[in-house]
Amino acid sequence: MKSYKIYRAGRFIETGTPLEVVNPYTAEVFSRTWLAGPDELETAIQGGKEAEEEMKELQ
Repeated sequence: MKSYKIYRAGRFIETGTPLEVVNPYTAEVFSRTWLAGPDELETAIQGGKEAEEEMKELQ
């Protein structure tokens, strides 16, 4: 089964909470990804704040 990491603050990661992706027509699991929680959210917010000035310069 193929596994897809999530992208957070410039890196692809796995968390402690896997999420199986199910085909709605066959009810078969065909891949896995990962759920983000509060820690991943906080890291993503901080990463966005750190990139804020650099992104402003792109305008």
